[in-house]
Amino acid sequence: MDPDLSTSTTRPDLATGLPAASAEPFLDPGMYHEIFHNLDAGFCVIDMVFDGDQAVDYVFRMTNDAFERYTGLSDVVNVSIRGMLADHEQEWFDRYGHVARTGNRIHFEMQAKALRRWYSVDAFRVGQPEQARVAVLFMDITERKRVERELAESEARFSALADGLPMPVWVLDAQGVVRFVNSAYGEFFGIDISSGTVSAWSELLHPDDLSIFQFELAAALDEQRGLHALVRARRHDGQWRWIEMTATPRYSADGRFIGLAGSSPDVTEQREIELAREQLLESERSARNEAESMARLKDEFLATLSHELRTPLTTILGWSELLLQRVEEGHPNYKGLSVIASSARAQKRLISDMLDLSSMLLGKVQLEVESLDLAEQVREALNTQELAAEGKDQVLEVHAPSTPCLVLGDATRLQQVLWNLLSNAIKFTPAHGRIDVTIERDDGHVLVSVRDSGDGIAAEFLPHLFGRFRQADGTTTRQHGGLGLGLAIVQQLVEMHGGQVSATSGGRGKGATFTVRLPEHVPDQARRPRRELRRRLMSEQIIEARALNGLRLLAVEDQPDMLDYLRRLLEEQGAEVVTAGSATDALALIDHRGHARFDLMLTDIGMPGMDGYGLIRTVRDNLGLDAAALPAVAVTALARDDDRKRALDSGFQEHLAKPYSVAQLVTAVRAARESVE
Repeated sequence: MDPDLSTSTTRPDLATGLPAASAEPFLDPGMYHEIFHNLDAGFCVIDMVFDGDQAVDYVFRMTNDAFERYTGLSDVVNVSIRGMLADHEQEWFDRYGHVARTGNRIHFEMQAKALRRWYSVDAFRVGQPEQARVAVLFMDITERKRVERELAESEARFSALADGLPMPVWVLDAQGVVRFVNSAYGEFFGIDISSGTVSAWSELLHPDDLSIFQFELAAALDEQRGLHALVRARRHDGQWRWIEMTATPRYSADGRFIGLAGSSPDVTEQREIELAREQLLESERSARNEAESMARLKDEFLATLSHELRTPLTTILGWSELLLQRVEEGHPNYKGLSVIASSARAQKRLISDMLDLSSMLLGKVQLEVESLDLAEQVREALNTQELAAEGKDQVLEVHAPSTPCLVLGDATRLQQVLWNLLSNAIKFTPAHGRIDVTIERDDGHVLVSVRDSGDGIAAEFLPHLFGRFRQADGTTTRQHGGLGLGLAIVQQLVEMHGGQVSATSGGRGKGATFTVRLPEHVPDQARRPRRELRRRLMSEQIIEARALNGLRLLAVEDQPDMLDYLRRLLEEQGAEVVTAGSATDALALIDHRGHARFDLMLTDIGMPGMDGYGLIRTVRDNLGLDAAALPAVAVTALARDDDRKRALDSGFQEHLAKPYSVAQLVTAVRAARESVE
């Protein structure tokens, strides 16, 4: 049992040492005992022992359960501390003695070295002054002191390390107050850090960047996360420098967020390099955008030029060919009409070459690849050149193996390659000359060689043969015309097929040989039927008379001359033709007559008001007439591959480029009807 501290029937107030206000106890003794022994804090009552005025010992009169847990001492009641710990520090006696003599309550933290523990202590006097009795309430803070010591050591190491760094280093508490800066910080900003006062960020950072940093700092503290901000700060010499404010969160040993530790290296040079790079990139982007804009303008100009040149050329070529059919060869006008028709065809080829090369250089030519017999392609090309060779009494022979020589390619584009080579051979070979075309296999490739006995090529010009606008004879007295684009187009198309083209010549007057080398194709299965070549050159093809007999056609064209020419050609081929000068007039005719009255519609694309695309869209969508109900052909001077694709995607079944021959017109009409049958 705990010893009585007084013979009075009242219990003393442990906090004041005064008797209770009432003779009746507020709590019964059992409850006092329960509270006393369940305190989490250690508690004891001691009687001080003095030698004169000097406190030299104390005797334990009362302890609770936590006392033994926090001190490791047991059975201490009525035992002096000197009897247990002879080397107990005098400072403990002095402090408790002061409380016993003065009655002043004290709080302190101190280490009991003999116990190897730290304590947080509250001491106050109880009982009568002459009893020299002191109550002690204490907590074991050994672990906290250990953490504080380690933290202090860590911060000391951090400070020593930070002071050795060449960049400004700083530490903020959880409220954003600066608690530490290193020597480099003071040197950079020109601050005497020994005074312990650090200037506010508002005095150091550029006004334009201050709000950015304050926002980022507030967010980092609020969200207890890292910080990163690129800002300008005034250096000690007054210069504004770019610094990179980077910080990581700091936590106490018990996991509490206690602020940020950061650094601010000077990154001005890197930033200037980045800004220069960004300016260079922006300059490059601007230049590229300007180049792309110029390319678009060039593309638009070429398309417009094509349209404006092809439209009148159509009537020139068309009427001259139409009139030639009605004039005997010996008639005085026959030669003049032949010259007009020949010149118009040459002009058409120049326009086509110019647009083709432009499209290739812009990457706008897409190949429709399939398995093809190259020997068959050569024969197709020869069909278009036989009349020209016969006109010069030239020998034109083909040497090909008996088995197919397969390649993967676009039939139309390979026809263009072969046509250019054969056309050049015929043009540069004099009358009665010879042209041999040889097809052969060689180490996984198929070779086509066109050898002529013509003018030959000078050795110094051979390296430049496939350049754009390059001609062996560029003088005003040259014998052969042209822009010098044909071979450049040949090279572009062959390379697009994964092949090579080359030329050899013995020199002037010794002829030339052009060789196209393409990868041979070995199919995994039986070769599919070759698709029909809908855009082959057909200006020299012969068609049967009145090939469109019995068809009812609607022709739409805003230019009267062109509309009259188109009507005349179609009627010459046996068709019944109804004309419309605009898309609006055409819609009225279709709506009025009913689509069953027309077997097919031919329409220009570039027309005022509603263009050809709007017309076909209205026919297909608004009138509900699909291709089977009313097939349509776009007859237009917009002749690029993109234009053809757009026309077919818009709902047309065929695309016919101006200028066109009668055979091409008939072929387009037939192909459009066959595609929906």
